[in-house]
Amino acid sequence: MASVRITQGQEAVQCDLCENSVSFYCRRCGVNLCDVCIPKHLRVKSKTGHDVVDYVSKDDDDTCFCDLHPRYECTAFCKPCDVPICIQCVSTKHKSHEISELSEKIEDLIKCIARGNDRLQSFRLDLERILDHTIKQMSSLSSYYQKEKDWVSARGEEWHKLIENHVMKLHQELDDMKKENETLLQNQKREFEEMIGKLNETDRKSKKLQKYKNLTEIEAFKQTIEEQKTVDEFTQYTLPKFYECKANESCLQSDFGFIEKMLARKIPLLEKKILPDIVSSRRALEAPSVSFVIDAGFPAGANHNCRLYDMAVTEDKKIWLGGHATELKLFDFKGNLHRTANTTYVGMYICLYNKQVVFSDQPDKAVKRGTDL
Repeated sequence: MASVRITQGQEAVQCDLCENSVSFYCRRCGVNLCDVCIPKHLRVKSKTGHDVVDYVSKDDDDTCFCDLHPRYECTAFCKPCDVPICIQCVSTKHKSHEISELSEKIEDLIKCIARGNDRLQSFRLDLERILDHTIKQMSSLSSYYQKEKDWVSARGEEWHKLIENHVMKLHQELDDMKKENETLLQNQKREFEEMIGKLNETDRKSKKLQKYKNLTEIEAFKQTIEEQKTVDEFTQYTLPKFYECKANESCLQSDFGFIEKMLARKIPLLEKKILPDIVSSRRALEAPSVSFVIDAGFPAGANHNCRLYDMAVTEDKKIWLGGHATELKLFDFKGNLHRTANTTYVGMYICLYNKQVVFSDQPDKAVKRGTDL
């Protein structure tokens, strides 16, 4: 047979005994052979013998040879040892073992592989569906994130307008204050000018009377001076100042907005549920507000001035409160007191278990529940 140039990848496969191109393959020895080297190889003694085949069909052999008796093919299967065996093994080492036909074992394995493959293939549609969903998500990522950035920019523009409006409002307040301040100062100026004018007139008359010494006019002027009032106090107006509030970046998240973290949720494949794609849209978070206030009436602690220590909400919309007192109090959300339970220690730690209040009792070094009250 003429040698055929066989390649694996980019390299030509050569004979293991020389540098000629390979043509044959010895399955028993695992040796590549050319036409010239076959006789030489067959003359080499081997415990397993030789099985020379065309190189292109070297992987087509399904023959299984015995590890203990390499010259013999395996035709049986030892169940306890879980190994294929030959006819020699059946009558010697595995004589007392449970033996089956090798073909039966192979058939069982093939059926097992088929069942496993069927099980794996049953997920193909689900995997393809998830793959399609993933590809769609990837294709829409740029547009989605751009829309989210647009929402952030729009929010920034809103804040710019709010800031501009607030600046204009403060400017108007300053203008109004300036007018009011001018009016007040003008009135004060006029008032003090009048007072100073009266004082000047009084001083002029006083000096005149001292010069001419007219008793009648002196007595009349004396009474006028005594009745004339002086100023005990006056109003000083301080000028308004703009107080700058330091910008707190941590407050921007609660006031301006924040980016929600990317969520990852494990979904069992059998559920066949995929979360719908989130459409980019503006979502406004409501600012928290106080809905009710409960005055528990606990006294203040001596060390830290603390009153309320812990709380626990019941299923029927009531709330147990523990504070700096040897009692627990049960309120509703309208502030009505429903029950007071005496304890031996302040209500430092409380919770609910099986619809009963559970609390710590430090003097007894114990945790007690409602039935112990």
